[in-house]
Amino acid sequence: MSAPSGWRERRQQSAMLDISDTALDMFAEHGFVETTIVDVAQAAGVSERTFHRYFPTKGHAIAPALDAGWQDYVDRFAGRPHSESVVDGLVDSLESVLDGPHGRRHATFLKSLPNSPMLAPAWLSVHDRCRAALQPVLARRLQLDPDGDRAEFVAACVIAANRVAVERWSRDPRQAIAATVRTCLDTMRPLLTPDPGCRTLTESRTP
Repeated sequence: MSAPSGWRERRQQSAMLDISDTALDMFAEHGFVETTIVDVAQAAGVSERTFHRYFPTKGHAIAPALDAGWQDYVDRFAGRPHSESVVDGLVDSLESVLDGPHGRRHATFLKSLPNSPMLAPAWLSVHDRCRAALQPVLARRLQLDPDGDRAEFVAACVIAANRVAVERWSRDPRQAIAATVRTCLDTMRPLLTPDPGCRTLTESRTP
């Protein structure tokens, strides 16, 4: 009897995350260029063929570990009470993620980023996917059309604030990530305050 598709998918996701974690550790310790796919595969306990089943290149291997952290951030924010400000919810969600294993993964990756410019496109792609995931969640909180320009712009600004804060911290650990994010978000607080006067998705499509 074949295994249920859901079980297979969870197993594949777990395997991808294990390989991704291993790749991050090795890139940070040995350097991206110096680390080969064979090195990562052997350290992760899989074959080179299995590695290529999940990732076309070694640069793609960073995505699952980093995506998991950002998805955790979005999920935590989605579960925050609506009685608190959006800024507080975003910052508190980020702090919770930074205190866990996802924060360690990001810190590990950032050790390798300055000396591995070839990883920069993958790093930016991770943030773009997070923006797409955050956009509908923010739109609900701000009573915006989730497909509208304003929702996309606000979500992009929030992700940019997080990226700037993380990269500043990587250059100077004295620059606390959450504090920098709060400073950035405070400057755009009017955009992060629900506006009942904004046209909602339904209203925007009403002739």
